[in-house]
Parts: sequence; C-alpha cells; structure tokens
Amino acid sequence: MLDKKHLTWEGLLQIIAYKSHFPKGLSNLLINSFPNYKPVILPDYTPNLNIININWIAGFINSDGDSFYMFVKKRNSCIRWNLYTIYYYYNNNRSIIVLEYIKTFFLVWSNIL
Repeated sequence: MLDKKHLTWEGLLQIIAYKSHFPKGLSNLLINSFPNYKPVILPDYTPNLNIININWIAGFINSDGDSFYMFVKKRNSCIRWNLYTIYYYYNNNRSIIVLEYIKTFFLVWSNIL
C-alpha cells in the first residue's frame, strides 16, 4: 500500500489472490468478477517453537476467536477434585504443529503441578 500498488489492476488481482486463501475463500461475486486471478502459492509454515511460553499461548488463545475454558469438578464419593480444560480453536490446518506443541506444553505443565 505504501507504493500504491493496490490502486492498480495488477495490485487488485494480487489482493484477490491472497483473499482466496482466507478460511471462507472468495465469494461468488468475487469469483465471477475476477475469473482470471492467479492464486498465490503460500510458503511452508514452520513455527519457531522456542518462543512459545505461557504468555505467548495466552496471546495466541486471545486472538482469532479462540477460546480457553477451565473448570473444577468434584469427583464422585471422593475428596479430590478434577481440573478440566477445554480449548476451542477456529483456524486452518496450517497451525496443527503449534496446536500439538501447546497440547504437549499443557500436559507437561499439568504434571508439574
């Protein structure tokens, strides 16, 4: 946008090409209006797992419509309580590596407590 490329026909087609990779993709109106756009090839996604800590996870969960819930429930006929965690994630499959790491992080963290 700094170079004003979005104001050209080629720039608009590039925006449409990127939009095609969004979770909902292109609407019928955009597909019919721009039938000759060329899809952009997305680079491979390799997350840096070394930077992931509890604060990073909190920010990750707080974005993109993710939800994290915790609740405690008393066990039947016992003095002990169980801690349950539920994580809802609304995104694409490109983040599966990060999700697996977060799962491992919480499993290790729960064993420490």
